[in-house]
Amino acid sequence: MTVSLHEQEKSRNLFQGRQIDTLYAMSPLSHDQTYYDRLVHLQSAIYQLDSFLESSWIISPEELNVHWDRIHTSLASFHFNREDRDRILRDVKVYQSHEMLTRTGGSPMSIPITEFYHYKTCDVRLIRHLIYQGDPRLEHQMPETIWRYYDWLTEVQDDLEDQEEDKDTYNVNRFLHAKEHLGPEKAKSHYLSYVRHIGSAARETLKEEDFPMLEEYQTWLNEAGEKVKLML
Repeated sequence: MTVSLHEQEKSRNLFQGRQIDTLYAMSPLSHDQTYYDRLVHLQSAIYQLDSFLESSWIISPEELNVHWDRIHTSLASFHFNREDRDRILRDVKVYQSHEMLTRTGGSPMSIPITEFYHYKTCDVRLIRHLIYQGDPRLEHQMPETIWRYYDWLTEVQDDLEDQEEDKDTYNVNRFLHAKEHLGPEKAKSHYLSYVRHIGSAARETLKEEDFPMLEEYQTWLNEAGEKVKLML
């Protein structure tokens, strides 16, 4: 089973919207179209797994395995053995378990908000990690771990943007569950507090940092924070 053109287009849009293309362009990797295409293929395979989980309440283990085989095959193109692939894909597996919580009567509200959004960033973190692995010198331009604040904010933004769409799927949108569990006003307050917490934590961390892309990163972070606040 191949990845669809629709999923490939979604992947390219994600790479552009989450500054992955910007990161890639900072490296000589940008001259390697094959490497980029493999990243798109991997992200698209993960998107197809996500689409399957969104559209199916009863999960067929056989069909689920087909999706995971595709993801493993795509990741194997980066020359990882099975053991390494299992390790690298661990966070995707954890997020899959979060996506399936409601099928067993659970709720994403039982997962601390930062933990939930950390695992929701699993695909973006994986793609970015492969770029850093492809060119370790990028670490000196912008540390890989520093992206976490931006990722958390943009994943919240993703939930806010997808509210109407997610009402008609089995996708686990934490903000929708927060509104149902807490009520709209308390959910809004809950999320505004989280956005302020991310901003405060980022400022404390960045005070101790000095890397060439610091100013650009702060701009992206501020823009993401303001957009989320406006949406709330």
